[in-house]
Amino acid sequence: MGKVNFIHRRPVVDGKIQNSGGYTIAYREVENGVEYAIARCSPRDNFSREVGRVKSSGRLNSGDLS
Repeated sequence: MGKVNFIHRRPVVDGKIQNSGGYTIAYREVENGVEYAIARCSPRDNFSREVGRVKSSGRLNSGDLS
């Protein structure tokens, strides 16, 4: 398995990055392409990079990427 990388995105309203909502993508290169998993943050919750990394990488490493 390759190295897991992350992309974090949060909503922007009127030019300001919001503290709530957003998503984290965990991805890695494999021999025939890219595998990825996404963790979404509820608009009612504060965005956390740490929680997003834990959830998205856990999904990526679970082996159930259907």
